[in-house]
Amino acid sequence: MRKQVYQPLLDKIHAKFSSWSVIHLSFARRLQLIQSVIYYTIAFWASICILPKSCLEEIESLCSAFLCKGAPNSARGATASWESVCTPKENGGLGLKRVVHWNKVFVLKPIWEIFAAGGSLWVSCVWRNLIGRPLLDITGDARPIVSGLTLNSVVVDAIRDGQWWIAHSRTPNTIVQLLKACLPSASVINLQEIAQDDCYLWKIGDAPTSNKFSTAATWTHLHPLGSKVDWFEAVGSRVGSPNTLSLLGSTLVTSFSPVIVW
Repeated sequence: MRKQVYQPLLDKIHAKFSSWSVIHLSFARRLQLIQSVIYYTIAFWASICILPKSCLEEIESLCSAFLCKGAPNSARGATASWESVCTPKENGGLGLKRVVHWNKVFVLKPIWEIFAAGGSLWVSCVWRNLIGRPLLDITGDARPIVSGLTLNSVVVDAIRDGQWWIAHSRTPNTIVQLLKACLPSASVINLQEIAQDDCYLWKIGDAPTSNKFSTAATWTHLHPLGSKVDWFEAVGSRVGSPNTLSLLGSTLVTSFSPVIVW
């Protein structure tokens, strides 16, 4: 993907940060805007294509600078690395996600839909481009003559009495014979099973298979939680006002009650 293709995404994110920079927002409010607005904007692009690494790194740089400094210029002097910020709250981070990893999980869903979402025009077009043509098309326009199979034949039509029924012609075709030699034994193919429509299931780790794709469950499996910090419950509990919290090496003064809003 060339830069001019994803430049509108960068421009849109930069414009939002620039408009928010003129307002004196608290650290908690800046974090909330990144989570609810910026990540929502990224999700639309990330769910349909793999964005270039340079694009994702620039987005993370803008987010880091805005979160730490209130402006998308530079995050120099930040007291916590972006890697630490993009750590689950239970592990001492702020619950953001690295968009590089987030993008990879998002694009798994379209791949799943290629197999599972039958009847979709988009899936039909993509599937046709992926699988190309039937294997017997390598024999050219004379396929029905050299193979003995019609243009609309399927696997079941090519098996007779537990054997492959291909190239039953007086003049054997070398290509068809080679194809026949590469095929698995017809005796191991269950004709009753292949007569039914395929069913695709999604399986994550040791969890039971499912006919639905879950982005959240896939993310959790690929990025499991680490060790839970001791002070996580205290930070999320009811507190009085004002309070001072040491968070990722920087001091955050809160004056709101009754709970801390992340």
